[in-house]
Amino acid sequence: MSEEKLVPKLRFSGFADEWNEDYLNKLFDNSNERNFESLEVLSVTINNGVLKRSDLGSDRKNKDKKSMKHVLKGDLVYNPMFMWKGASGISSYEGITSADYIVLKSKNNVNPIFFSHLFQTEKSLNKFKNYSQGSLLERLRLMYPQFSDIKMAFPSYEEQEKIANLLTFVDNKLELIEKKYQTYLDFKKYLMQQIFTQKLRFDFKDTWDKVLLKDVAFIPKKTKLTNIEGLKLLTVKLHTKGIEINDRIKPKLTKRGRPYYIRRSGELLIGRQNFHNGGMGIVPKSLDGGICSNAISSFNVFEDKIDVNYLYYFLARPEYYIKSERLIGGTGQKEFSEKELLKLKIDLPSLEEQNKIVDFLSNIDHKIEISENQLNKTQEFKKGLLQQMFV
Repeated sequence: MSEEKLVPKLRFSGFADEWNEDYLNKLFDNSNERNFESLEVLSVTINNGVLKRSDLGSDRKNKDKKSMKHVLKGDLVYNPMFMWKGASGISSYEGITSADYIVLKSKNNVNPIFFSHLFQTEKSLNKFKNYSQGSLLERLRLMYPQFSDIKMAFPSYEEQEKIANLLTFVDNKLELIEKKYQTYLDFKKYLMQQIFTQKLRFDFKDTWDKVLLKDVAFIPKKTKLTNIEGLKLLTVKLHTKGIEINDRIKPKLTKRGRPYYIRRSGELLIGRQNFHNGGMGIVPKSLDGGICSNAISSFNVFEDKIDVNYLYYFLARPEYYIKSERLIGGTGQKEFSEKELLKLKIDLPSLEEQNKIVDFLSNIDHKIEISENQLNKTQEFKKGLLQQMFV
């Protein structure tokens, strides 16, 4: 049976040669250079192959800099503890980094940008994990001697350059989309702060009422389920990320276990153990009829008093839900009771002003959703390239 050739599934036209294979110590040198004049400190982020500047105080910089390593623009740097999780990347600036990090200088006919992408592929990460040493998974380390013993396949320098240029283009596009997405998030956060402190109004001058949640919302009738076969288990994601199907757990009915209830679209769900972490959301139409345990409370609103979307936006502010933790009694894993939730304080404008606020913030949410989808699609596109363009 013939051996499989070292060629990728997807490659640029004009390249047909089989890829080479060699040990990484033939491609990179381990640099231990010192340069104490530079005070810029680098930090390796995890899982995205990007180096970012850390914000160390000047005292620590002066104290630690003699033990740090000099990094030049274009050096490949990795964190031995998390190399198998993707903690490596190309430095885009000169500075110093922790002596614990490995700084790699590329040799002739080696494009470090190509290899920085190669190191993010699933196959490479598995190799790094297998070659790492340590007794516990969280203490695995890939030091340079183990790194240098790894064999990897790579093409000619010209093909390396082509692949590196394409993936750099995709990375630049991703960076722009991420900045746009983050700008929308920051803009929404700022606007919510302005709106709910009443610094920004929509041509309204009426004084807002101060009410309790029980004045504008109620807990719908609960009917314990005796059969949950085939029903979708719902959960609330943290940090106001909405409602999703929990397919990691198969719900079971037991005598001592929590009961389950049907949830309907338009209901506001609050995870009582994680409200202070933003565990809340409105059930969308697509998840109508899903079930939750009684660890997640459900609320309907008095529609002549409040818009459920306004209520959600009001509660879904970090400065509101994070501070709510102080309202919970007890120690250990704290959990809101429904009685405590119904005592949450709500600032209530007229329904007309609520509708204006909801329309305004929903518009921004729509832009955020479009930007997030674009980001996810581009990330998936890059992931596909990594799978197809490397051996």
